[in-house]
Amino acid sequence: MPLFYKPGTYRIPTLQIGDEVFIKNVEVSVFSERPFPRHQIIVSFMGSAGKEPDASGKINEPTQKDKELGHLVGRVVAANGAILSNGAVYGKPYFPIRGAQLSRAYTLGISPFPNRVAHEKTNPIKHFDLIVYVGKDFRLYYPRANFTFRDWFNTLPSDVVISSGGVIGTPDEVMHVLEQGGVYIAIRGSGGATDLIVEGIEKEVLKKDTGGRIIIADYTPQSLEWAINEGVAEAKTRWMKEGRTANRFSYIVDELEKVMGIK
Repeated sequence: MPLFYKPGTYRIPTLQIGDEVFIKNVEVSVFSERPFPRHQIIVSFMGSAGKEPDASGKINEPTQKDKELGHLVGRVVAANGAILSNGAVYGKPYFPIRGAQLSRAYTLGISPFPNRVAHEKTNPIKHFDLIVYVGKDFRLYYPRANFTFRDWFNTLPSDVVISSGGVIGTPDEVMHVLEQGGVYIAIRGSGGATDLIVEGIEKEVLKKDTGGRIIIADYTPQSLEWAINEGVAEAKTRWMKEGRTANRFSYIVDELEKVMGIK
């Protein structure tokens, strides 16, 4: 385990996902000296982004309640000794990240942009320990495919995924989690896509046994804390059954540390 990281921007020549999928020239920003904690559960928070207008110019602004309960989510994740991850955006997902880092949890962002320069035009870097930029140039044939690709990539390392509110991108991410048989926490009463997903689950419209675990929480401090504790406990149980000692982001960290000269 390295003693520290050197903050800066690094480029990983090739990332391999599975046997035949490769991503070239992946840029990563390291913002703190803390080494990435491979042994920790990764909890990802998905929801309505902010400061980035849609095609009609509408921006989803988080409420004061969203901010307060977002900070609570971050603190509870930190208390569980877990990493908090998101799509590296403002809006609802930003406040759990801030709450987590202020509580000394490690924070991870997975950005849909190709590099830090493009990312920083509309998205945050503060309160992140590390951001990986997975955006590629799909524009010729697939406009905005950077975002759908990020949605999928965002779910790969996650042990637990929480969703709150959301419009189009959030259900995309949630469906990946459910199809993969992951651990999913839906916050009932948070509005938007998440409430529609909760309704679909409870009415058994969205019903398929993939081996996943669905936990539905109310939008209250007590219920959120209970749900996160349950989700992390489930993830730890799965690690024990699988005999794992490292989270799924570790393969990226291995390549990053080679570039940094640590390995």
